[in-house]
Amino acid sequence: MSDKYHIIVGEQNRIKTVMVGTIEKGTGSTVIEQRGETLAKRGEVIFPNRCQIWGARVIKGKFGKDDREIDVTDPNYKGEVMGLKWGDPRGMLIDVRYIKGLPSLDVLYQENRLNFKIDENKPASADAYFLQFPNGENDFEESSDALLIQHLKWHSYNPKSISKDPQFFTQMFFEKNFEEEETVNSLLIDVKFESGRVLREAVDGTDSMTKCKNLFSIVKDVTDEEPEDTKMYSYLKVLADKKPGLFLKAIEDYKVKVSTTFEKLKNYEAVDWTTDGTLVTTKEKKNEVVISELPTKGAAIFDYLLENFTDPKVYEATYKLIQITDKL
Repeated sequence: MSDKYHIIVGEQNRIKTVMVGTIEKGTGSTVIEQRGETLAKRGEVIFPNRCQIWGARVIKGKFGKDDREIDVTDPNYKGEVMGLKWGDPRGMLIDVRYIKGLPSLDVLYQENRLNFKIDENKPASADAYFLQFPNGENDFEESSDALLIQHLKWHSYNPKSISKDPQFFTQMFFEKNFEEEETVNSLLIDVKFESGRVLREAVDGTDSMTKCKNLFSIVKDVTDEEPEDTKMYSYLKVLADKKPGLFLKAIEDYKVKVSTTFEKLKNYEAVDWTTDGTLVTTKEKKNEVVISELPTKGAAIFDYLLENFTDPKVYEATYKLIQITDKL
């Protein structure tokens, strides 16, 4: 795939199937079917060919002496332009345009050195003014379309161009990178798997309905809906699948808040975990058992509370601890 340049012209998500209606013989009824191999009519997208980019005229890839501008009339200059990041001190505004058959994109070089003139009487002259591509995906060969590809990479209508004016926001096409797309898809699969795993572990075992409600209270900012109790698990599955990143981030933020609460309790010496399986707050010399009968002891109690954060008893105890530290 590396020998091709891919762009999506116009709408990024072009319809790839169409619904086809036919009249059934003998009945006059319309039969609708979806033809998966039929592409919707693409149409054409047209946008200006000529544009200004930030770049420099170079000779065999090298700038002028002391980065000085190379004049287009310099006999050693062969029309080579180097696109630069907008504002680079070595650059300047250069008008570029793609003309099939010409060896340079530099408009001044085309006109002053190659004596290219637009013949208004020929239909082909429109190609000098406009670029025209089918709506949707378009592929170009690096070997045969090198100059056109370079022009598109620099073009003002390409949102990824580093050489266009950053204040120019109109977009007519988008570059498509299959390697990036595969990486993003792979990461998304990993995140979805992780969010599904967290959901399953969070609601596993007894009291699953209450665990679901506790989990939803933690991730509720991910959505603006609140499902019925009987549909809570199904709704959480949808959230974990459709918004896995936000789902995991909400849980992570909650655990960070809980961890901060534990540290604050320790710093204020407002908690006692010396009794096995029991956590006691000691605020203002008033001891209060927050949670007991845990299958662990000592400082490991805090790890247990984090790991079992949706358990009804744990969730309630954590809520009490947060309220206490808010007043410290």
